[in-house]
Amino acid sequence: MIKALLFLLFVVPPLIAFKLLMILLGLIFVPIGLLKAKVTEPPEHDSRVVDDPWQYVKLQPDWLDNIWGSRKYGAQGNWFWNDDQDTTKFWPRFNWLALRNPVSNLEVYFPWYEIKDCDNSKIEYVGEPIVSDVLGFEGAQLSWYGWRAGFHYIKKWTDDRCIRVRIGFKLEPHEKGTSSPNLTFIIAPWADFGK
Repeated sequence: MIKALLFLLFVVPPLIAFKLLMILLGLIFVPIGLLKAKVTEPPEHDSRVVDDPWQYVKLQPDWLDNIWGSRKYGAQGNWFWNDDQDTTKFWPRFNWLALRNPVSNLEVYFPWYEIKDCDNSKIEYVGEPIVSDVLGFEGAQLSWYGWRAGFHYIKKWTDDRCIRVRIGFKLEPHEKGTSSPNLTFIIAPWADFGK
């Protein structure tokens, strides 16, 4: 647990600061990359069934896509987000890449932003076993996997709203199997609860 606390205090802040810098730069570079974005084959295979007219749209030039693109979903976003969006237009694409899912390729090129093949049964924690705004469990949890750690706190305000704080890796000890948690920093004072 000491390693987890040291990680959160001394490693996470510079990683988050770098990510914030890249997010701010994305406000400039994503629009530039969208000017000449092109439809192409996705670099990763996704097992989901994609409804038309979804297409993988890549920022141009390639070096912009390598940092500010979305290697998994492209500029049109994932299927949860883009159901009610006209993702052929500039604003939804900008919203997905610069605001909703900024610098998602950091974990591809900077491996310290993601844990590959995390065995969830080996995640250790103190606090509540499940902390989830989606599942409707409030509480606090400090979790760690090796030297990487995460803190998650949820406090319900109303029947369907909560404050959500998540700092560090998105570790989920209650989930079975393996996952690929990434580094995050979220303070959401009015998040959905139980939805």
